[in-house]
Amino acid sequence: MQQIYITEATWTAIYAAKNAVINKLRKVAESAMSTNNLRENILIAYSTTIPPTETAIEFIKNEVRKLL
Repeated sequence: MQQIYITEATWTAIYAAKNAVINKLRKVAESAMSTNNLRENILIAYSTTIPPTETAIEFIKNEVRKLL
């Protein structure tokens, strides 16, 4: 197992991405009428926009680049 220490900005980006995913799932779940509808709505929601996790991943990649 490895650990890396990250800056406050990177940690904030990761935390914001996590919260954005949770909020999006809650929003999509509110309008779903069935589990199939929920699955379809999630796929549609994430296929039409850039996932918030992409930003967090870029922050992490930049941190690692700085360390190497």
